Amino acid sequence: TNSYGACIDVSCYIPGSTPEVFIKNESRISQDTVVHELAHAYMDHIRNLSVSCPSPHYITGVSNLGCAWSEGWAEFLPLLINGDGCYDWDLGPCSGSYINIEDHNLFDLPDQFSFGDAVEGRVAGALFDLVDGTNELFDLTSVQLGYIVDVLNSPLPLGNFRDFWDNWLALGNGNEGELMSTFYLNTVG
Repeated sequence: TNSYGACIDVSCYIPGSTPEVFIKNESRISQDTVVHELAHAYMDHIRNLSVSCPSPHYITGVSNLGCAWSEGWAEFLPLLINGDGCYDWDLGPCSGSYINIEDHNLFDLPDQFSFGDAVEGRVAGALFDLVDGTNELFDLTSVQLGYIVDVLNSPLPLGNFRDFWDNWLALGNGNEGELMSTFYLNTVG
């Protein structure tokens, strides 16, 4: 247990009237972990989104739709902020303990990286492919981050990846064909 009592041997975001981010000592070198926890705070600030995740949950495994959305968002933002497709638990980029989200797609073996929008790494990959400048295979998009932010800021419900897609359509953001191709590549949608 750390001094906050809410996180046991993990870094975490602690919501409440005075929200806090706790980074465990072993993770302080990971820029992605720091941004990940701040991404939870950002989503909580915008959406007041309280999500229950199984313990433990994994970037490559099935959890639930809400957890995958919340964690996927928090794994996407560090990729964008830190400028590479690897989620690093060490210093990085793409060194030490990491997973290269850009290397995974619908051709993965399901026992190594599960499929669907209840998998946080798939959600992170789909969001990253929407905005990254590297288009591969079925990834045909390079939209501005502002489109995603508009969806996050809309008053429409947003508790899972399907809500994100429905809200995208409702806001008339366009690029539906390209997005569907990117979602297919990442096995979500």
